Amino acid sequence: RSRLYKETTDEMNFPHLQKVMEEYAMYLLNSTKSNLPDTYRIKSKLNFVFEIDGNFYEIVFHSPDYFKWVENGRGPGKNPPIKAIEDWITIKHITPYPTAKGKLPTKKQLAFLISRAIGRDGTKATPTFALSRALDEDRSYWNDQIDKAITEDVYDNVDVLLKLHR
Repeated sequence: RSRLYKETTDEMNFPHLQKVMEEYAMYLLNSTKSNLPDTYRIKSKLNFVFEIDGNFYEIVFHSPDYFKWVENGRGPGKNPPIKAIEDWITIKHITPYPTAKGKLPTKKQLAFLISRAIGRDGTKATPTFALSRALDEDRSYWNDQIDKAITEDVYDNVDVLLKLHR
């Protein structure tokens, strides 16, 4: 009995499910990007990847670390890394202005000041809800597609198994 189980699980394939999951991953990527404002450069750094780990199928969302801070904000506490702030200053073309004493801070000094202010005050969330909107849009359609794919694959696998074990 255990040998038959091992043989059948080794032989089972789910190509219909794999195809639907790959299509769903592409849909989620396009939907998430379309739900983000055009000014968000983060769009090009988002990705959904379909992965199979044994008998476990999943779609994994990849984004830069700072995406969660954009969506959710950040409470006061520890200062964020100065290097990340410097990169942000460069990307956003932020130009420092003179301090009250008339001195113009360097990029590193400006990054330190911004980091310290974020650590002290936190940041306000600017939620786009792009990811949750993508997941909610057409949810019933994708659930139906996944159900149909699994049903087709199960029927196909049963047919193969019956032919193999006659």
